[in-house]
Amino acid sequence: EAYIKRNVIQESVALIKRAYEPSADCFDIVDQYEKTLNTVIGQIFIQKSSDSASLFDKLIANNTLIVNADKGIVGVPSGFPDLDKLTGGGQKGDMIVLAARPGMGKTALAIQMAKNAAVMYNKPAAIFSLEMSELQLYQRLASQETEIPLDKFKHGLDEAELNLLHRDIQKLKSAPLYIDDTGGITLFDLRNRARKLKREKQIELIVIDYLQLIETNKRYERRD
Repeated sequence: EAYIKRNVIQESVALIKRAYEPSADCFDIVDQYEKTLNTVIGQIFIQKSSDSASLFDKLIANNTLIVNADKGIVGVPSGFPDLDKLTGGGQKGDMIVLAARPGMGKTALAIQMAKNAAVMYNKPAAIFSLEMSELQLYQRLASQETEIPLDKFKHGLDEAELNLLHRDIQKLKSAPLYIDDTGGITLFDLRNRARKLKREKQIELIVIDYLQLIETNKRYERRD
């Protein structure tokens, strides 16, 4: 415990000195603070190697979970039964990339997966929209949910369509779905916003539309 305390003191003093430097990058300091905190936590909760016997126990426990799960879906469902049957749902730690030529419906598919998870299965989901505004994205979601053509939202709904919207939008309105349309977001910002949503909203799925628009900074281009 004394060793850990000494490390905390040393790292804290170093960070304080850097924070007083006029030329120091504040985001770099915050990033270093977070890494230091994770290092200290790692010292407290040391992860030991697992032997084959304990891994076998985990294998059996996971199999029991799959067998007892509804339709064998243990991850976050996409709402597309045939796809979920193949994948078992989105698993923790999965990074899934939807790739296709422009105009093929990548965004429509991705946001519908997020909507399905939140609306149909009450799985908290977040969408980071780097290309469209939150209103444009929500119009798409509302169109999917109510089957009102998207063009109607762009040119104005008549009274009958408004009544239909109010009737069919209730599940989407109350769903645990969160949209962030910050433009020019960096990897550092996205990571911190995602962690905040995980901490405060317990999100289980993140959709990013789309990856190439994320601003990068060489300091933060790391695998972590």
